[in-house]
Amino acid sequence: MDADGFVTTHLPGREVAVFPPGALPAEFFDRLMALVEAIHRRGVVHLDLRQRRNILVEEPALLPRVVDFGGALRVPARGRVAAFLRDVDRAGALKFKARHCRGALSPAERRLLSRMQLARWFWPFNINRDRWRARRVR
Repeated sequence: MDADGFVTTHLPGREVAVFPPGALPAEFFDRLMALVEAIHRRGVVHLDLRQRRNILVEEPALLPRVVDFGGALRVPARGRVAAFLRDVDRAGALKFKARHCRGALSPAERRLLSRMQLARWFWPFNINRDRWRARRVR
């Protein structure tokens, strides 16, 4: 990333979702969280890491790759909204860790997932996964 935009390139790998639960080690997800934190240190939030097609696994080394920054935002280093948006990214990555190796979740990671699950109830829009339309929650 530079001052004007993102540099893109092809990244080899398969979607994280094609791997059956338990096929990826906890170390993969530790590296994924480190990658997410590196993205945040650059002042960017991805905001779409819950989508399985946005996290790739580069084989045979099992390295995580994050793609599709189309909905990414630059955020300030401090502030409640920026902290919440970074937690959205973290929870998106942790969703896959919980699916593949739930026992490896730390207590802090479990709390974050629970907190973000609760936050979805208060979010002003509910996404209908079948039709990919946003509808207002009353």
